[in-house]
Amino acid sequence: MDVSGYLPMFLAEAREHLQNLNLALVRIEQDPSDGETVNEIFRIAHSMKGMSATMGFARMAALAHEMESVMELLRGRSEAMEGSSQNALFGCLDMLESMTDEIEADGSEQTDPAELIATLVAIRTGANAETAAAAAPVMGPDAEVTGAVEAQGLVLLRVQLDLDPAVDMPGVRAFLASRKLEEHGEIVELHPAVETIEAGEISAEDPIVAYVATSEEPETFTGLFSVEEDGIATVTATRHVPGEAPAPAPAKKA
Repeated sequence: MDVSGYLPMFLAEAREHLQNLNLALVRIEQDPSDGETVNEIFRIAHSMKGMSATMGFARMAALAHEMESVMELLRGRSEAMEGSSQNALFGCLDMLESMTDEIEADGSEQTDPAELIATLVAIRTGANAETAAAAAPVMGPDAEVTGAVEAQGLVLLRVQLDLDPAVDMPGVRAFLASRKLEEHGEIVELHPAVETIEAGEISAEDPIVAYVATSEEPETFTGLFSVEEDGIATVTATRHVPGEAPAPAPAKKA
């Protein structure tokens, strides 16, 4: 379904939601125990998730979904919202505004929300962000986001790349590999986050997991890399099933 004709309406509604979110966060900052405002932030996140998923903006939908999940938890508590939660929500506001600007500029999202999503997961689970990102299995986009991708006539693939243990400059290899993936679809989520990869803050032991919206078959991706040219030892590509933990990747080549 072609939804491009609805883009002006989407942008207008997104700007209105973001303005209301900004006002709500200011109120929460002044009174962290304001339950009505907590409910309002939940409703805004829910609306942003639904409208962005319908339009096929899967990254925005994934961020709004996790924000909604955090607010669902917080509105069930009687105590005041903590400063760390407020800071994360202000981060969501900034990122959603950036994504909206990107969509208005060229009709697509560029910002990777994976790192902020990990922070939100940490708030929801009580872990610190690094522990949550490292220990929890990467589950990928939820059913609504996946459905939005499929509504565009595409499939959402989970592509895992395992670097050769002996590779030099793993951060550079991971960055180049992610760019190669983008030649064959849109990366909806990337783990580790693109900022971590670009900063070179990964080792050869860190798997690269990308959720790619594409019209191509999994075999395209499994045959895309080699140890000699790309420093990639193994590749697995499977259709993403929301809520289902992925099967372990095969052992790396010696």
